[in-house]
Amino acid sequence: MKSRPRGLAIDISSTVRRLSVSTARVREAAVAALKAERAKDAMLSITFVGRATISELNRRFLGHHGATDVISFGLGRAGKRGAVVGDIYICPEIARENARRQGVSAGEEVLRLVIHGTLHVLGRDHPTGTGRADGRRGFLRASSSRTLEDFNAGKSAALARVVSIVENHRDGFEEILGSLHPRTGRARGVGLTGPPGAGKSTITALLVKRYREAGLKVGVIAVDPTSPFTGGALLGDRVRMESVALDPGVFIRSMATRGSLGGLAAATREVADVLDAFGFDRLLIETVGVGQSELDVARTADSTVLVLVPESGDSIQTLKAGVMEVADIFVVNKADRPGADRLRNDVELMLGLRKGVSFGNMPAHHGIDLKRMNPARAAREAAAAPNPAEWTPPVLSAIATKEEGIDEIVTALDRHFVYLEQSGKLSLRRRERLRERVMDIVEQKIRVRLWKDTATMSRLELQLPSVEEGRVTPFGVADQLLRQSGELVSGEEDK
Repeated sequence: MKSRPRGLAIDISSTVRRLSVSTARVREAAVAALKAERAKDAMLSITFVGRATISELNRRFLGHHGATDVISFGLGRAGKRGAVVGDIYICPEIARENARRQGVSAGEEVLRLVIHGTLHVLGRDHPTGTGRADGRRGFLRASSSRTLEDFNAGKSAALARVVSIVENHRDGFEEILGSLHPRTGRARGVGLTGPPGAGKSTITALLVKRYREAGLKVGVIAVDPTSPFTGGALLGDRVRMESVALDPGVFIRSMATRGSLGGLAAATREVADVLDAFGFDRLLIETVGVGQSELDVARTADSTVLVLVPESGDSIQTLKAGVMEVADIFVVNKADRPGADRLRNDVELMLGLRKGVSFGNMPAHHGIDLKRMNPARAAREAAAAPNPAEWTPPVLSAIATKEEGIDEIVTALDRHFVYLEQSGKLSLRRRERLRERVMDIVEQKIRVRLWKDTATMSRLELQLPSVEEGRVTPFGVADQLLRQSGELVSGEEDK
């Protein structure tokens, strides 16, 4: 915004004396709301319109027909630096009807709408602290309320809209996630990961089919890589799920990584919360084709399935750290190809050596059963043991194109979830995920507040010559920036 308003300018384009409230009281209510939020500069326009006009505003800005009592949007923020520019549209006719139902005077209802609209312009309905006056991109509280009502009614169109708002971090997404948070934690999350071409999408579609046959509602999040050259993504995973895509009990959302390097999109966990709150029983999260270190899926799902193929590597590859360590279930897909049995034995050997299960119950010296010293066999037996004290991942074979081995995967997932519940590790995993979520959000907010602040960037630029000359270190500059930006980091500067 190039120019800032001077003082608190309140423009009222029409009188509402017929509602027993003067323009002076309207102005006083708006000024009081602005000052309460420490807004020193504001240019606020309050317009009283008819039902037809506010219906047109609803259609143009909110994307739906009908009318509401107040629509407000703005640009700017309250605080030491922010000027406030905004528009508030109020329909006196609807306000009068609402006042009659609530048993209050029409004047009181109008003043309430003025204060409500003013706070919205200030961004107090947006945890980010900003509103927008750019037409369709402005996320208005009336739109949020209507969308959440449709969402709570189980309408899939509202679900898609909420997912888009959350995925793109549009204005108001934190408010939506906050209202949905108490309803999360009911769905079982299953992550499917593996190298490109392993058959993850085919297995995902078959799991959806099995869960639907059991009467369960299924949400699917399929992540595709974003091109570092064009910035686009094919989002083609859902093409392989065409057989289940039209099922009303299935919701499939394709997402692009948008530069995220952990195998998932940055907003995957938030979108998973939305699907959980909507009432899905199972959430299947399919990653991009991964290598060895893309481990975000293990921090998102309750159970992680690693899909391999006979060409995935030799026995040394199975011993390497990374994605091989986070799998709760291994699936060797395309098991009709040469090398499938060898790969399965290599993975079981790795599990036996890594967990030490081959020597767990062995006598100290005499009476050693040499047959029990086979680590692969010991791991296989430990994985099949009922009610294990410690989970040993099973290594399963599958031929997804022939729908072979899918029932075994479903059974293994159920067994793993029972183990998590009985051992208490389910609550521990979910608490750890919440801890990581909070830490990630804090880091993100600090990063945005610091590097989008003009004064902070100016101080950084001034210090760069000294860093180049060796007179100060990058660590010293970082500490100085943090000391000088204390109020900015804590958010105090916006109050």
